[in-house]
Amino acid sequence: MSGLAILIPLLLSLTFSPSSLLSIFSPASSGGNQAPAARPPRVNAAAPDDEPPNLPEEMRTRMELERREKDYQKLVDSATQLNALSAEVAKLYKENTALSAEQVKKLASIEKLARRILAESGGEEVSEKSSAEPPMGTSEAIDKLVATAADVKKLLERQSRYVVSAAVIANSNDLIHLAQYIRRGQK
Repeated sequence: MSGLAILIPLLLSLTFSPSSLLSIFSPASSGGNQAPAARPPRVNAAAPDDEPPNLPEEMRTRMELERREKDYQKLVDSATQLNALSAEVAKLYKENTALSAEQVKKLASIEKLARRILAESGGEEVSEKSSAEPPMGTSEAIDKLVATAADVKKLLERQSRYVVSAAVIANSNDLIHLAQYIRRGQK
């Protein structure tokens, strides 16, 4: 269907005169005494700096909805990737009881994905909470990271793209802070 969406504006931008259409469909030579048919005129395509031809309102609306749906699907895919990375970091930490350089890079990726989800969800990063809570160990922080990533994934899969979820925004901020906390503890 997307090929049709590209073809329709192109066809709308074409202009032919009736005589040029007749010359296209007339035989090139019949009997030898006729002059060869004139070349069809060059098609008037829109200049690169002109705006594209006006699309019907329904088509523009449908294209916008499809774009937004793809953007939301990318957001859900980011949450799935975030969940997988956090589970992988937790699994490797439990096996080795320490984080390798590769796992620290994965934590940076987790932080980046959480920032993307936060921005796309309409939230802003907030500074880390005051240390009213007792400091947690790396193992606890990783467990909380996995649980929070799973919550974000579940929330994004369950809701529609029309919902702005305060829980997704808060959990994304928590993920950012947890990833930073774990990475700082490894330095």
